[in-house]
Amino acid sequence: PPTYGRCSYIKDRGVWRWGKHLHNTKRAASVIWFYRLLKEWKLRNVREALFYTTNSEMLRIVQEIWDFPICIPKKRAKLVHGSLLFEPAIPLYWGFFVYLPPPDFGLANIDKFTHIFSNLGRVIA
Repeated sequence: PPTYGRCSYIKDRGVWRWGKHLHNTKRAASVIWFYRLLKEWKLRNVREALFYTTNSEMLRIVQEIWDFPICIPKKRAKLVHGSLLFEPAIPLYWGFFVYLPPPDFGLANIDKFTHIFSNLGRVIA
């Protein structure tokens, strides 16, 4: 998801629209993206997913996120901006991964996620 900007809900069309500018009535783009991903995952349109965001407020705002394994890396992830790969230097930009496993495979995939991502940082499962 975009790491900046806000989304506003267009009632007539029933869709969210992204914009660069902050406004009190809008929501963070990463929150909207996660809810959309969660909806598609529950509908089984998305079999499994790895969600990454630098919006740490999501841990408080989106309570459903705690139903899934989360990895908080020790180092900041390198982000892509256009054709550039960069590591944010500002301390506010730390991020985390959320894993939405295939719903029909039990805990095996969660164990794999924990094993692989524990090399990057702490995994909360």
